[in-house]
Amino acid sequence: AYQLAQMNRVNPSAVMNEIAANTEVFAQFAKDGGGNIALAAVNAVKLGIGLGQVSGIAEGLLDFQSSISAEMQASVLTGRQINLQRARQLALDGDLAAMGEEILNQVGSEAEFNEMNSFQRKALADSVGVSVSQMSKLVSESGKSADEIGRMRDMDISELVPAETM
Repeated sequence: AYQLAQMNRVNPSAVMNEIAANTEVFAQFAKDGGGNIALAAVNAVKLGIGLGQVSGIAEGLLDFQSSISAEMQASVLTGRQINLQRARQLALDGDLAAMGEEILNQVGSEAEFNEMNSFQRKALADSVGVSVSQMSKLVSESGKSADEIGRMRDMDISELVPAETM
């Protein structure tokens, strides 16, 4: 896990803390010696969410009736065909890292998310069992390198918004 974190330019201590703080997640989803949990923890830290949140997403997807209903509602409201079946299968298999990637594939890009209205964003977030703010954070940080994410988190509001706007 430590080396995996270093290879992904993520703080190894943060990854180890995520794993240590989420022993129930480890017990529930670990396979092949827990390598999948280490990868899921690295991806979670990289996206600025916790391993517990990733586990919550997986559990929400595995509540089939609610998940499928929310997925259908999101499809109707967004006008896009949302299909979380593969994400559900990956959650069932305990492959949390691949599940997260599949969800991001279904959600689309940050630009697509930003074009949605508030009802569409809420429906999309509900379909994967996260809040709108968590979904916004996921899409804004997906596909970016750890260095880019670090720089984004370290930015001051004055670097993002011109002074005359304030």
